[in-house]
Amino acid sequence: MELPDLSGRTILVTGATSGVGRDGAVRLGGQGARVLVHGRDHERGAATVDAIEDAGGVATFYPADFTDLDAVRGLADTVREETDGLDVLCNNAGVYTTYRGRTEQGFGMIFGVNHVAPFVLTHGLADHLTADARVVNTASIAHRFADLDLGMVRRKRGLTGPAFERYCESKLCNVLFTRELARRLGPASTNCLHPGNIPGSNFAREIPFPLSLGVDALSALPSIPGLTDTVADGGQALARLAAAEDVAGVTGEYFDKQALADPARSAKNDTLARDLWDLTAELVGIDPELPSGPATRETNSDGRASRGVRIDVTEVGSDGESADATAENGTDEADLTTLDGVGPATAEALRAAGFDSVTAVRAASAEELTTTDGVGPARARRIKDSAEGA
Repeated sequence: MELPDLSGRTILVTGATSGVGRDGAVRLGGQGARVLVHGRDHERGAATVDAIEDAGGVATFYPADFTDLDAVRGLADTVREETDGLDVLCNNAGVYTTYRGRTEQGFGMIFGVNHVAPFVLTHGLADHLTADARVVNTASIAHRFADLDLGMVRRKRGLTGPAFERYCESKLCNVLFTRELARRLGPASTNCLHPGNIPGSNFAREIPFPLSLGVDALSALPSIPGLTDTVADGGQALARLAAAEDVAGVTGEYFDKQALADPARSAKNDTLARDLWDLTAELVGIDPELPSGPATRETNSDGRASRGVRIDVTEVGSDGESADATAENGTDEADLTTLDGVGPATAEALRAAGFDSVTAVRAASAEELTTTDGVGPARARRIKDSAEGA
């Protein structure tokens, strides 16, 4: 993986004092970026700053406890005061814990740290993002095992069920958040990733004894191809989405490490993504609309992003899919985004190339689909096969 020269670029990486976040931050700093290192531990923060500067970057440590939204808002305010703009925001901080406590604002710990905190941080920095900024959200393959009940979220504020269940739900929220954020950003982009199965990432540091012994034992082992990955693998994947030129302009997508992948069907539900966004904004008491800035686009009166991808929901079926989800130009975007390898940006590109429905994609050859921006031969074949099976 090659990264461009990042001199003059300012990048905020949350959860950057250990694991995947630290590795990715050092890689980005090594390309000359100014890296804003977020974490809770001052000693580890100082060590990460030293590593980035040794690699050739400039770094500053910004402490903030994500269990307190006041601290999250304080981090956003400090970044705004001390920088002229933010080129990359990596929402990487996260936690897995069996502790059933609540955050300062009453959210379940996992839901609050993994979803609510990055939502508030991104909202607070939206108008500080540069026009070509990237927002990268660390999700997980665990989102595939989640069943998100927004009614329960409203009642219990993310504190219900076993720890693993709550973790999977928070990761589904990360993917849905990415999807909805892609609609609300203008020239800026956002994507999410599963960084790999990484025992040594330190994300499960709060798992109690004796379960922690198993995690520690796995962390001490070398990676097992096809089963586990290294921290470096995850750091490379994070840095690629943050800066690599080959993903410029890609937005609203889910990556499995460095490969574009299709998320779970529930993660492609635009109605659910919108409702989660609105509910989260309501629960934290902020306007659901992003503040206007170089990276955001104008919105319609109902709060949906304008650029031809607004979803009008008149009825929701029993499976949670919209029964009448149409793009502003009259084509059925919900159909296109159910195809493998098609996220919001690719759906829009397909329509621009003349493939405005699943029927049109099915009738085209794989070679014809490659005339679409961002669609190469392998991806075209994948989309074509998915359309034929739909």
